[in-house]
Amino acid sequence: MKCAEKVFSKIFVFSVVILGWTILSYKEWLPWEDQTAISMPVKPLPPLDVELMPQILSPKIGDIVPVDLVILPKMKIERLIVKLEKEGIVDLIIDDRSMELEKIEKDIERHIPIKIKIVDEGKGRLRADVFSLSQGGEVVFGRSSTLYFLSGPEEVLIGKDGFVNLEVERLKRNYRGKFPEPGTPEYEEYRRELDKILGGGAIETNKPSLEGE
Repeated sequence: MKCAEKVFSKIFVFSVVILGWTILSYKEWLPWEDQTAISMPVKPLPPLDVELMPQILSPKIGDIVPVDLVILPKMKIERLIVKLEKEGIVDLIIDDRSMELEKIEKDIERHIPIKIKIVDEGKGRLRADVFSLSQGGEVVFGRSSTLYFLSGPEEVLIGKDGFVNLEVERLKRNYRGKFPEPGTPEYEEYRRELDKILGGGAIETNKPSLEGE
């Protein structure tokens, strides 16, 4: 009887371990402010990589910037639609902002050259949406890539992680990349400017308004 209980206990523990491993394989844990966590299903990414790659990293206002749109399918795709959008101080130098690509084989990169121009000081962005279409013309899946631009009198900063990161980078450059000594007037000014960037409504959205910036 005791032997049977031991066997049952081992089977129960083994089952719990397998169940826990299975759940963790399909969940991701998201921490919240109160240090608790909830589990949410992990949504698989579409079998398509899309990336906008600027060929000049530190342009100036008025410069024409070549950008490479790199498309890498993880499966054979019969039809692709590419749509380009620009906002703010970015001007697209291209005749057609929407184009259709022919069949692309799995793991074969397709490069599409794009040219933009930085026309003024302020903020702007370039977005590329790439959609896979069925034979009937319906969207099967899609991916997008966005470049953010922050231009000033001396240089234009480019990044992929939103305007907040670019604002912080410009602030660091204004202080020559050195963190001011705590307790000094420079430190207090730095903190005020940093707080303004981080807390001044600069949270990124899918389509932030650039009006008046």
